[in-house]
Amino acid sequence: MTLLRKILNEGQNIACCDAASLFLIDEISDHERDLVFKLTQNDSMEFPFEEMRFALDESSIAGYVAYTDTELNIPDAYQLPRDVPYEFNRSFDRRTGYRTKSILAIPLANKQKEVIGVLQFINRKKARSLKVSDEKSAMAYTQPFDSDINVLLQALASQAGIAIENTILQNDIKALFEGFVNASVSAIEQRDPTTMGSCHWVMLMVLTFRNGM
Repeated sequence: MTLLRKILNEGQNIACCDAASLFLIDEISDHERDLVFKLTQNDSMEFPFEEMRFALDESSIAGYVAYTDTELNIPDAYQLPRDVPYEFNRSFDRRTGYRTKSILAIPLANKQKEVIGVLQFINRKKARSLKVSDEKSAMAYTQPFDSDINVLLQALASQAGIAIENTILQNDIKALFEGFVNASVSAIEQRDPTTMGSCHWVMLMVLTFRNGM
């Protein structure tokens, strides 16, 4: 989670934007994938965050970006063209009084150029210290994401995608290794009960050494 927060923080610093969110694709099976709303943060307000998942399709902004591998730069989320397949979910704004205006959503890709998620930046501001708390402040303080900012955020997204994939891979390897050690200890103790307890100490030492590498 530390890595994910650092990515969002750096993105907000680069873009001078009020909020940022991260979505990751979850491969459920060969034919089924979900998009997981993994993390979000907002300079102007605090709110309880709950991880959510939804279908990976073109119906949402993040879903469209992930599904089509296409960046979206939206000047005003409430003024989308009529012919686009996606729509902006206003539920957060209705619930909190916030006003989402400008959005930049960029696909995250791994080393193989496969999309693994989406970085979404919200409400670019004239100054990072400004608070966007309602419709009036959003209209007064926010502006669209320009091309210069886009290039910098694309570079961040490129590095972030690889870093996230590496972290996920490391966690998977660690879980696999720990599972192997646990299974080995159980097998040994079943064959020789006199080793009960000592094997767990050995396992702890192995895992400690492994984590310190």
